[in-house]
Amino acid sequence: MAKTVSDMNAFAAVLPAVTYGPNKVIFREGQSGEDAYIVLTGDVIICTQTEKGELVHLTTLKRGQLFGELALLNEFIRTATAITETGCELLVVRPALMRTKFAQADPIMKFWVEYLSERVVDLSKRVSPKPPKNPAAKETK
Repeated sequence: MAKTVSDMNAFAAVLPAVTYGPNKVIFREGQSGEDAYIVLTGDVIICTQTEKGELVHLTTLKRGQLFGELALLNEFIRTATAITETGCELLVVRPALMRTKFAQADPIMKFWVEYLSERVVDLSKRVSPKPPKNPAAKETK
C-alpha cells in the first residue's frame, strides 16, 4: 500500500490515470482481467455476489490501496466486483509495466515476490467456495 504522498506522486508519474463517476462499476466478478488499480482519490467498494444475486460488501478501499492485483499475477478471473462509491481517480497498473519492472528486480526479490504471489493465488482459490461465474462463457446443458 502506498503510504506516503511521495509514493503516490512517484506512482502517478509513471502510471496512467482513469476517472470514474460515483456508483460506477470498474469490473465485475467473473470477468477476465489483466489490470490492477491504485486508488488516487475517492473510495472503491469491493463486493461479491451470493448465489441469489445479492451483493455482499467486503471492504471499502481508500487512497493508496491496490485492488485487482490477482489479474496481474496470472490473468485471474475477477473474484469480486469493484464499484466506485464516490467519484474516483485510479492509477492503472498494466501487465507490461509489471513485467518490465520485475525483469529488472534483484534475483532475491524476484524469488520472494514469486513465492508470495503463488501463495496469494493458492489461498484465493481455497477461500473461494464457488468458482466465479464468467459472464462471457456460454452455459451448456
